[in-house]
Amino acid sequence: MESIKNMFENRYVRVGSIAVVFLFFLFESTHHLTENPPTWMDEGWYGQAAFNIVDVGQLGVRTSPDLVTSGSRITGGYPYLYPAAVVVKILGKNLLSLRVAAVLFLVAFFWTVFFFSYQLAGFLSALATVVVVSSFPSIFGNGKNFLAEIPGLFYLLLFLYAVYRLETRNTSTHRHYVLAGVALGLAVATKPILLPLIPATLLIFFLRRKTFSKQGMLYALIGFGIAFLLWAVTQFNQTDTFSGVMQYYINPYSLGDLPLIIVQNVRRFVTEYTPAYYMGTLIIWCAAIVTRYYAKKHIRSFELIALVYSILIFLAYLRTPGWYRYLFIALVLHLFFLPVNLTDIAQFISQKFEFSKSLARLIAVILLFGLVAINIKLLWRGSFVALSYNSHKSELLENYIASIPKKSLFLIYNAPEIALFLPDSRNYYQYIHNDGGDIGSDSLLALKEGTPDIVAMHQESYSSTSPLFGKYSHVQLVGSYVFLKK
Repeated sequence: MESIKNMFENRYVRVGSIAVVFLFFLFESTHHLTENPPTWMDEGWYGQAAFNIVDVGQLGVRTSPDLVTSGSRITGGYPYLYPAAVVVKILGKNLLSLRVAAVLFLVAFFWTVFFFSYQLAGFLSALATVVVVSSFPSIFGNGKNFLAEIPGLFYLLLFLYAVYRLETRNTSTHRHYVLAGVALGLAVATKPILLPLIPATLLIFFLRRKTFSKQGMLYALIGFGIAFLLWAVTQFNQTDTFSGVMQYYINPYSLGDLPLIIVQNVRRFVTEYTPAYYMGTLIIWCAAIVTRYYAKKHIRSFELIALVYSILIFLAYLRTPGWYRYLFIALVLHLFFLPVNLTDIAQFISQKFEFSKSLARLIAVILLFGLVAINIKLLWRGSFVALSYNSHKSELLENYIASIPKKSLFLIYNAPEIALFLPDSRNYYQYIHNDGGDIGSDSLLALKEGTPDIVAMHQESYSSTSPLFGKYSHVQLVGSYVFLKK
């Protein structure tokens, strides 16, 4: 182990090793970019929001050529949609532009993970952390799509780093507190699933109130308030109410029979791979915290905030439909802390039970490499990303829509991703079925009257007997989509 450590003291070995990991990460982030993973509904929501920022300066969803609705139903905010709009402005309104913006956030996320880990525990630990994180398939499943998870993680890590600096620097100024507050506000505004960060932060700041300056925390609150206020201004309009928005974010699916749903989701943590992965890494994290407590090591505030957030996400997950995406951000935090956690557990065992320190560390390294090997196998063979390596969904859509006269008026029926391929990002009606309330219901009247030239939807949404589509007789199947003409 010492020989390996000594080898990585060499500057060229360090630069070479991190370069190899980054190139692997960059390849996986850009390979078959517009097809892998396939575009889908949520990417359509967010992409339209970015397009509308460019077109009319409003973050929202278009429901007709003359109307863009409030962004209150879009679970992604200005800290990533406005930077993406800049990319769209430069490169054009298309799926590739959106995914280029997604790649830029992935790259920023990678280097934030590396430099933060390096500050915490040195180069070897940082290298191990980026290897573990870069091999995790869901990083690319969620990150290459134009979604809010990776941008949210990026701002979350900036916030945790700001708290780390506040706790480790004796000369923290009010500016540092403001930056911490702004970073927290940006994280929460990017993705509502980060809202539990607020109670997690308040709890740890209260318990550690002697560590942080009271005046400084007031400045942090001001910084958070500024970022949060910008979210309110850019995301919502005068018809939205705070209670209505929070109710939608808290329970967007209006689920019934909650006790049964909770029981089903609890079972997932012992019967399904991703939830079990989540629980296993959470247990390791908690065990590491316990070992540090008994070893009388200081447990840092930023880590406690992250751990409390992860536990809150676990509890919140129990009352959802059970989609793994809800665990993603917290699970990446588990992986971020995993190398340090395993090292601390190995060190504690070696001291407590007079076990060989080198052997304990070797076991920790083997566990990490085993996890990386499983991750890479899934990334290349069994993951959602791997299953779509040969997808041509975007190409089919792009080619078919290009064959339609450019001035055709479209109606998009519950398939918002189709809007990303239209020649005119303003010339369409749209209806979206949403559990929290349908969007663009007025567009159904135009559909019944036959106002649009083309109607586009998912194949499963089409019924030839539905009176909604009575004005349209020609049916064209394009991949998994149906296009109707008069």
